Amino acid sequence: MLLTAIYGSTWQSKRVELWKDMIQVKNQYGSFPWMVAGDFNVVRYTEERVGGRKLTYNQLKEFNECLDACILTDIRSH
Repeated sequence: MLLTAIYGSTWQSKRVELWKDMIQVKNQYGSFPWMVAGDFNVVRYTEERVGGRKLTYNQLKEFNECLDACILTDIRSH
């Protein structure tokens, strides 16, 4: 099993690099179960955001595409 701890940058350009790295890890170790935990500094849906700067459609889209490509499921917290 792979366990990855994430702290995503507050800069979108750096997060895009993270998304690419995550997809590369999935492609390399795809046969292993993978748990990813941490703070991505972005949300899947606008309703999850409280305060801060408004997120763009592209920011949400890039994150969701990464999660889909990595076959990761969001376990929502409360």
